[in-house]
Amino acid sequence: PKTRREYARILHREIRPRWGERLANTISSGDISDLLFEVAEDRSTPVLAARIRALLSKLFNFAEHRGLTQQNPVSTTAPIELP
Repeated sequence: PKTRREYARILHREIRPRWGERLANTISSGDISDLLFEVAEDRSTPVLAARIRALLSKLFNFAEHRGLTQQNPVSTTAPIELP
């Protein structure tokens, strides 16, 4: 339940305002890198950026298995280095 609440919070506060109703196959690894950089560097929250990356990876793996996207764009982004 706690993880589910955290995922919902990340989706509503971090991902949805940025990408809105975009389809999974329109989001690139560059889009993901930009989001992660903004969160980790500009807002100084690398732990949150790592959590966002993990959630997006799970979501894109699901989308790929369902045929909603050809690949997981998160797989070509660098992991977030935590302090």
